[in-house]
Amino acid sequence: MLKKFANFLQRRRKILIIRFW
Repeated sequence: MLKKFANFLQRRRKILIIRFW
């Protein structure tokens, strides 16, 4: 479960970074 949550956060972070770029 923790791994899935970490993966989800990483994906959101990537999307946020791309959006800010």
